[in-house]
Amino acid sequence: MRATRRRLLQLSLVGAVAGCTPEPTIRGEPGSAPDPVEPTRSPEAEAVAVWVERFAALVGTLAAAPDSWGADAVHSSWISALQAQSTAHVSRVVAQDPVIGGATVFPVPSPTAPAEPPATTPKDALAALTSSVADGVPVLQSASAAADGASERLLYISLAAASTAGLSPGLPPSDGGAEPAPFDDPGGDAALEVTLSHVWALLRGLELGLGRLGSSDALQKAGTERLDSAKVLRNDLLAALTGEVPDVEVWEFPNALSTAAEIRSAWAVLEGNLLNALAALAAAGNSAEPARLQDVLDQVKWMHRWGGRLPHWPGWVAAS
Repeated sequence: MRATRRRLLQLSLVGAVAGCTPEPTIRGEPGSAPDPVEPTRSPEAEAVAVWVERFAALVGTLAAAPDSWGADAVHSSWISALQAQSTAHVSRVVAQDPVIGGATVFPVPSPTAPAEPPATTPKDALAALTSSVADGVPVLQSASAAADGASERLLYISLAAASTAGLSPGLPPSDGGAEPAPFDDPGGDAALEVTLSHVWALLRGLELGLGRLGSSDALQKAGTERLDSAKVLRNDLLAALTGEVPDVEVWEFPNALSTAAEIRSAWAVLEGNLLNALAALAAAGNSAEPARLQDVLDQVKWMHRWGGRLPHWPGWVAAS
């Protein structure tokens, strides 16, 4: 093969480097390796981790001795599901980056003595967990406000929604669903537009359902109440929008909404879609507004009203 000028230049360079390479003997004293950098986390992130670990320990204590507080089949299933969710949450807050997860960098302290169940009845157990969640929500709100980006904010918002949803024994957390992962901040107006589209879809689903339900159906009163509150939310979002009002799209509903059971199921799905959108809105654009987090927590109530169950990480949606 005929050598080109480029090839000859490359060969000359290689020869020059090879010709001046010393014999491969290490001389002198080796330098000391740099000290490993200790992982750190913000005070707000540490406070979240402490609360998540304490809540998980409380759930674990109740799950370990259900008979001691009179748990029936429903409560036993609920506390087991809540323990699975709490375990998933702890696995994230002990990592160096909870959004990404991974190996434990901040180990959970081992208890010095076995904890006694703080309850003797299911009512006591629920009260203890409710009190703990009430303590945790402000901690999660503070961490969301101090977070560096949308992904981290959504992590704390999701923890607040999941913990709040976990206080309904008849509707325990469901396994599966998307898990936290980094994403680009969509910005406030973009998240507002998405949320508005889900509010409009819910409003249309409520109107269709109410129009097809019998006047004496038990869903009529609750559905009408929800229609009114959803309109208030729509108006609030429209007032916050700085750009043009987005075009209304044609929505595909979860089912035909032809029976009361289908209507109830469809409403639960539409509420869940809205919850995810509101969580993303609360995390977007460095908002971190307490009112936006409250909107997310209010969605938990409406999902449960229609029999919907929340996954371990509400607000996180798998990329399509």
